[in-house]
Amino acid sequence: MNFEIYDSAHLPVIAHLCDKLKIKEIADKSLPWDKSQWEISPGTVITGILIDALSGRSPLYRMNEFFEATDTEQLLGKGVKASHFNDDRLGRTLDVIYKHGAAQLFSDIVISAINEFHLELTMIHADTTSKSVYGEYKHQNPNSINIIHGFSKDKRPDLKQFLFGVVTTQDKVPVYGNVTHGNSDDKTWNNNLFKIIQHQLVGVDLSKVTYIADSAVVTKINLTSIAGLPFNLIARFPETFSLCHDLIERAIGDNDWKAIGKLSKRTGSASYKIKSYIEELYDRQYRFVVVYSDKHNERKLKSLAKKVKKEHNKLLKLNKKPALFHCEKDAQDALLATIKSAVFWDVTGQVQVVKINKKSNKLGRRPKHIPIEYDTFYKTQYEITKNESKIETEQQKAGMFVLLATDLNELSDKSILVEYKGQISVEVTFKFLKSPMIVDRVFLKSNSRIEALGYLMLIGLMIWTLMEREVRQNISEPLIGPGKIKMTKPTAWAIMMMLSSLKTIVYNDNQCLRIFANPPSENQLKCLALLGMSPEKYLYLF
Repeated sequence: MNFEIYDSAHLPVIAHLCDKLKIKEIADKSLPWDKSQWEISPGTVITGILIDALSGRSPLYRMNEFFEATDTEQLLGKGVKASHFNDDRLGRTLDVIYKHGAAQLFSDIVISAINEFHLELTMIHADTTSKSVYGEYKHQNPNSINIIHGFSKDKRPDLKQFLFGVVTTQDKVPVYGNVTHGNSDDKTWNNNLFKIIQHQLVGVDLSKVTYIADSAVVTKINLTSIAGLPFNLIARFPETFSLCHDLIERAIGDNDWKAIGKLSKRTGSASYKIKSYIEELYDRQYRFVVVYSDKHNERKLKSLAKKVKKEHNKLLKLNKKPALFHCEKDAQDALLATIKSAVFWDVTGQVQVVKINKKSNKLGRRPKHIPIEYDTFYKTQYEITKNESKIETEQQKAGMFVLLATDLNELSDKSILVEYKGQISVEVTFKFLKSPMIVDRVFLKSNSRIEALGYLMLIGLMIWTLMEREVRQNISEPLIGPGKIKMTKPTAWAIMMMLSSLKTIVYNDNQCLRIFANPPSENQLKCLALLGMSPEKYLYLF
């Protein structure tokens, strides 16, 4: 009897989600290809790339080896073989994607996701991150992305890079993304996005959408642009604006906070209080919400401690090695200047007279009958006391930040804070895009192929987040995750691990029968049910 055993794990789930998104159908319909010259369609190749990228087992340049150990026909359809996934075919597919328009392919699949999974778009989160590459890239396609040195969010300034810009729903599903030049800045990216997003989210009522971003979006140009658009904005107000510091000082002075409490049930989570103001910026009114968190910003606290110590050492040095002044007025001026400049220490002091023996030009000892001559100088002497109240106020400020909102009255102040805290949803997706589990190194020689691959990575991110979203939305009782931990909000990685032990046996005689090597556990069956997937999907061709 001829049979083979495969580690199916979560791979049929990925194939199932690709099927629901109609990825193969959309790609085959939109990409230009000649059936007589392709053994398998570009949509099949793309689905294969996505399954491999999300397998967690091998980087893309060893796809044929990966599919040799995988039930390829079950995942990709009858007649599809591991040998079809050679480097030439992968490169050719990436070329076709680029020529057609990789951004357009991604956009078409986004629309499919919105319709198929009924994605909620009232709050969308936006940010950018960099992806490093290995190679010189001296000869690049001038019409594609520019792979170049830029500000490295990977902390690899020695490597060239390109950027991902991503817009996600609250549950981390990307609904817009682009792959762009390695030296692009966030401020310009946000401004360009405002122009694009209206066309990207076709059929969506943008008046009900709130765009949430980090502080880079707050520029005069960007705020002017968004003023003419139907959606609202929530963003971190940059500390580079003097108004930001004025609002914090004002909130401290008013001392009229609204207690919000904790926004998370996690142990040790922060507790918040807020105070809002309506103020004008660039001739337009905005709502500013000053937020205080009892979990102070550790970086700011360390910086504050350094400033307090530095100022103290400077004052001690003035006492230990005081400057001598010929003029009493100069000494008084220096005394007052030091008292006024002290921030964290209360300083008082006085000017003291110092008499120093005048040096004689004559040789030998001075005769006793000649009186000693002195030079008169003036020095400052300080008394230093720590200003505890000032330091405490500055420590409080370390736990404060300000949010800007274009909405003046509809959303509550608490809702603005809650929605901004959801910005972590887009930041979490960057871990996926940078993970060596997805692509260990971006090794392609062509910048146009890297651009195409970048958009496939964004589609992979969509599938990964949809897998997590489906389980979390449908769950009613805990699943048993890795380490036998009960989970009500399992991550995509945890879901992958729950299904990792699933194996199938394929009998190649007659009609190619498939069975489970061991029946799925109750926990695995629950997980598949939450994904809207029957276990029989593991046993039949997609």
